[in-house]
Amino acid sequence: MLIFYKKKYVTKDIFAVVVLRHNNFDKVIKALDSIYNERSHDLLIILVDNASTDGKLPDIKNKYNNLEVVINHNNLLYSSAYNTGIERALSMGAKFINIAHDDSYDYSSNYFDVVRDVFESDHSVALVGSKCIGPSGKVAWGGENHKKLGVDMNTPTCGYTISRAAFN
Repeated sequence: MLIFYKKKYVTKDIFAVVVLRHNNFDKVIKALDSIYNERSHDLLIILVDNASTDGKLPDIKNKYNNLEVVINHNNLLYSSAYNTGIERALSMGAKFINIAHDDSYDYSSNYFDVVRDVFESDHSVALVGSKCIGPSGKVAWGGENHKKLGVDMNTPTCGYTISRAAFN
């Protein structure tokens, strides 16, 4: 069973950021702070609480205005849990959906504008990925392409944005 906390969003082209959480209070606070500090435009921020047991969800909800919360009472694991947040974003009219982990932080001040510009410059683009730098300062993923199934690719696991058109 899913529980949604409903908020009102009035934005022409909604840009949603879906953050997955399973406990990890300190990490998710750092990630949410970074997302909220990226001020290039309004964002629909959706926190998917994936059966956390630390009791910290009320603290998170009280700290952030306009945080949309999806609660999964069972740990749905990675893909299924993100899908609940993506479904919520689509139901609220999101045109772009960024997938962020609870350890995603240090967004550039115009990150979402840059991503939006890529989509708007070529309407055939369905997914935009980013190079992600880990806590060590080294590339966690991204950068150089590698062969996968005989094709050069750079497969993101976080820090990517999907257009609504890709789901249509």
